[in-house]
Amino acid sequence: MATHAAPQQAVSQARPSVLRVLSQLLNVAGRRSYLLYLSAVSSLLISVAAVMSADLTAKLTNSMLARDFSAFMNLILPAVLIRVFHALLTGLQAYMNGRFGHETTEDLRQSVARRLSMATAQAASQEHSGQTLSRLTNDLGSTQSLVQSSLPGFFTGCVQAAFALAYMLWKHWVLALVAVLGAPAVFMIVRRLSGSVMNISREGQETLAKANEIATESLSGAEIVRSFGLRQTMLESYYKRTGEWLGIMRRYSTMATLAAAVGFGAGFTPFIFIFGIGGYMVLRGDIQMGVLFAFLELLNYVSFPMERLPRLLAQIAAETASAQRVIDLLDTPIERKDGADFSPDPRYPAVEFRNVTFTYPGSSQPALSGVSFKVDLGETVAVVGSSGSGKSTLFRLLLGDYEPDEGEVLVFGRDLREWSLTALRSHFSYVGQTTYLFPFSVRENLRLGDEALDDDRLQAAARLAQADGFVRSLPQGYDTPAGELGNRISGGGETSFWISQCYWSLWSTQSRRKTRSPWTPPQAHNAQEGPRVPQAAFRWLRSRHIRDRVRQFLHQRLPCSNAHGPHQGHNGVLTAAPGADNSAHGRRHPVHGPLGVLVRPFARVQHPQDGERHPPCTV
Repeated sequence: MATHAAPQQAVSQARPSVLRVLSQLLNVAGRRSYLLYLSAVSSLLISVAAVMSADLTAKLTNSMLARDFSAFMNLILPAVLIRVFHALLTGLQAYMNGRFGHETTEDLRQSVARRLSMATAQAASQEHSGQTLSRLTNDLGSTQSLVQSSLPGFFTGCVQAAFALAYMLWKHWVLALVAVLGAPAVFMIVRRLSGSVMNISREGQETLAKANEIATESLSGAEIVRSFGLRQTMLESYYKRTGEWLGIMRRYSTMATLAAAVGFGAGFTPFIFIFGIGGYMVLRGDIQMGVLFAFLELLNYVSFPMERLPRLLAQIAAETASAQRVIDLLDTPIERKDGADFSPDPRYPAVEFRNVTFTYPGSSQPALSGVSFKVDLGETVAVVGSSGSGKSTLFRLLLGDYEPDEGEVLVFGRDLREWSLTALRSHFSYVGQTTYLFPFSVRENLRLGDEALDDDRLQAAARLAQADGFVRSLPQGYDTPAGELGNRISGGGETSFWISQCYWSLWSTQSRRKTRSPWTPPQAHNAQEGPRVPQAAFRWLRSRHIRDRVRQFLHQRLPCSNAHGPHQGHNGVLTAAPGADNSAHGRRHPVHGPLGVLVRPFARVQHPQDGERHPPCTV
């Protein structure tokens, strides 16, 4: 029996590398990377301007002490121009950093959204949506801060420190060495602290993501929470996770405070030494007062590695961990893009399973074992079985979400692996027991997948599903917002909407394929979910006079007591009794319940207005 090992989630377990993360972000930015390079050039020019300004300050100070009015007037204009140039460059750099940060973050957000939209069913099931939401909100915000503020600030500070130190060494190397005294020890402490901060930050983000999972489930399952009195239980679970996060953040604050204290002490100490030793040298006549003033001005830049660097490195470490969590989503496995689009061939069964065995990744028990059956064109088949018997798995395989471990799944005689997934799925529509309305208007929900659908065809589909009257009774008709998770619409209304969408999407697909079929649209009917117990399931199927077959899973024997309903056939298949009427009461749309799935594969739908016939409503 073939089994799968659960794939690794899209999470990097190694310690994030700033250079690797930056390289990946530059790949995302593409041609927009020039903004970051221009920002780096601006840092060089700003550093030169800072050194020139300090040198002019020294000369102005000396001219004032010497009472040299002519020299002072010659220096004042260049000093002002240099200051203005420095301010303009600083503003331009802030603009470029802001633009690069916002646009790169948006590109990253769109790239991740594209990747997730193409994710395999297996990859999508590996991580809770709350975790993904945390990555796309908290972590993405930290990523923007990294590229917009932290990394440019780190580079500019280091370049300014290097230029300032070079000038100070040129003017008086002994005093310059005093200024950087203790820097090696500071760097060693900073390195230790930044590693700890990075690990703590990553742990905090993961814990917060787990809290988001609970919040997401509580909001999406609000009706269940209320009906079962689970408010306190969910609150306690949420508080437990946020309490863990708070404890982690306290550790983070402790380490960040320690880093800030080390930086402040290391940054303030050089000023004391420079002022004391430099003042003594001025009194002795070894250096001029202007040079001491220049040293004190440039010391703000030289002290950067010792004062601000520890705090900034800790911040960069935390933001890099967040950026890595977002970038990992770009490695999410995606569905295959190969395959072809085949025309329906009536010589073959519409759907055929040949000795199919399938085990979900990470599971030791097969969901399907040796399943074989055929469904012909236009035939109606109901799949019945208890929870976990494999009904949903059948359709996940049929839609190409997974591939069987053994056996074959064929559609019109073609192995599913030969089909393009997009083309394959264009033949299917789905109306689930649990429906979902997106946070758009009713009209926009019905148009999903075909924005060019005109109102006449849309309303015709709604009438066919008996949804038109209900929609028109809403406050804004077809323009009524569906609300978050469709909470503004009743369950029956949601199902009617999806049945409507099923019809028009199939018309649209068949219009593109230009195929014909004599199958006519169904009579109006009420949307209804499947039953919840096997006995009710049988009565439901019998009452609707399903005339073809009922595919029964796990060899359940449903009681048969009505001559007009289904009866036991061969190989665990229930068939309709002779003479059963299916014209007026038979369901022509697919309905999926916890115990049964009704299938009408590749039947054709005729539009009531234009006469075009289209592929089926199939689950």
